[in-house]
Amino acid sequence: SFGRGFLSQLWAGTTARDAIVATSRAGQAVVERLFAALRQGYGLDPDRFVAPTLARIPLGVDPRAFTCLEGAARQAARRELGLDPEAVVLLVFGRIAHSSKMDLLPLLRAMRRVLAAGIDPRSLCLVVAGWTEADPLARPDPILATLAELAANIGLPFRAVARPSEPVKQTLFGLADIFVSLADNPQETFGLTLLEAMAAGLPVVASDYDGYKDLAEHG
Repeated sequence: SFGRGFLSQLWAGTTARDAIVATSRAGQAVVERLFAALRQGYGLDPDRFVAPTLARIPLGVDPRAFTCLEGAARQAARRELGLDPEAVVLLVFGRIAHSSKMDLLPLLRAMRRVLAAGIDPRSLCLVVAGWTEADPLARPDPILATLAELAANIGLPFRAVARPSEPVKQTLFGLADIFVSLADNPQETFGLTLLEAMAAGLPVVASDYDGYKDLAEHG
């Protein structure tokens, strides 16, 4: 039904006010290619079967909602979550589903190399938070349990926060040192969590992928 939905947009009644809004250059390019493929596949005359205008309007966040915690507030927030107040905290925030969002195994392999290079594991902590398939009040999420086991195997301190509330999410961004997002899902046409991390003043390590390319510049 996906192609059928876009095919229905190609018709002679399109006006200058009709538009499809994409949030990123990658999303805009996908729609352009879909229209091109549909025209070619169905033999549609582009002068007769006109497409809506393709506009790019990025999403945004209110930067006032995110702050970098400092000093005593930072240490207190970390202690409340059971984190070492002095550790370098790497935060992964998003939908925790390796089959449909992001595979975190490459990150754990990278951290294993960091630890093998002589970095004290007690100086680091990986925090993985976000939406999970399993309701944490009903049963533990098996993916989070697997990540915790893999982190323990390499000696990396690990903390999981399943389905955090909005205030807890803002606290996590505020107490972290580095934000990491390894999204590899075709649906990632923008990447709102990258903006949230930037609003909190965090450096970002992200996939060179889709909408993320609009938000983070290498270096």
